[in-house]
Amino acid sequence: PKSYGFVGWNLNNEMFKDKNVRIALAHLVNRKLMIEKFRFGMSLPATGPWYQQSEYAHPGVKPIPFDVKKASELLKKAGWADSDKNGILDRMVGGEKREFRFQLIYGNQDTEKYWTMYKEDAKQAGVE
Repeated sequence: PKSYGFVGWNLNNEMFKDKNVRIALAHLVNRKLMIEKFRFGMSLPATGPWYQQSEYAHPGVKPIPFDVKKASELLKKAGWADSDKNGILDRMVGGEKREFRFQLIYGNQDTEKYWTMYKEDAKQAGVE
């Protein structure tokens, strides 16, 4: 059976307003390893709201690759840096220093393994 999952970033939250941040966070999802490990290699990475084989999916759109270096570059471009060298990116938001930390809320216990992997991969770029 086909299933559908997504991440919705709260654009009212200052941390997620910058498009570079959202693209960086997408680069921190290791879809290839998740598919191999949790889907037994039987899925394709998402390229949009439609599965790749759908007649509605644009064939020219490619999946966003897992790339910690690219994510780090995009986060730096958006003003995030580890100013206090504690391993977590930070920047001034609304006049106060804010670390790049957030929580994911997911309604399905079966997806916890995906988000646990994402959490570990995001740490590589200084995101908690």
